[in-house]
Amino acid sequence: MTDEELERQLRFILKQINENVNVLEDYIDEIKDDEELAELFTAVSGKTLEEIIEEQNESDRRRTEESRGYYEKLKQYMDEKNWTYRSIDDDMILVVCFGLSNVVVNVFVIIEPISQTVTINTVLPYEIKDGNEDALKIMLAEFNSTCRFGSFVFDDETGCLAYYYSWCFFRQNFVKEVFENYLYACLIPPDDYAEIINGII
Repeated sequence: MTDEELERQLRFILKQINENVNVLEDYIDEIKDDEELAELFTAVSGKTLEEIIEEQNESDRRRTEESRGYYEKLKQYMDEKNWTYRSIDDDMILVVCFGLSNVVVNVFVIIEPISQTVTINTVLPYEIKDGNEDALKIMLAEFNSTCRFGSFVFDDETGCLAYYYSWCFFRQNFVKEVFENYLYACLIPPDDYAEIINGII
């Protein structure tokens, strides 16, 4: 996997994270900019918008600290497995390359501190060419209808194709058996469908 290919996949991952964060930020900005909405918000909640924001900031700080601890335990686990990985500590992202039976994939493990979730994105090494997107989306919809855990996702902007699954670790310690179960669940479908996908792109 070249650095250029890894950078393209990372842009896809960070785009997903930022989309989730921006929804909440846009909602708060909308309340701030609308005086009547802010007054209604205070009347319903019994608190001013400033008090709510401060409480939320304190909660975010606590959750970020807890998530950092989870992230460090995850890195320790990978060290114990002697896996070679790249870490982006500021964003709490780990990248591991796995050679499966039918395909080599980059697995991005992302800790989202505010929601306290782990997301595993198994990115397949394909850059989808123009003209094949519609056929691919129809095929992925069929694949997703049979998946019990997670789903395939295709991003038009970066051309990245991935299989992903998220779960919450709120008030939970890192448990390696739980992580391994979810990791394997995110490796099996991409491996099973890799040859079919490669044949259509």
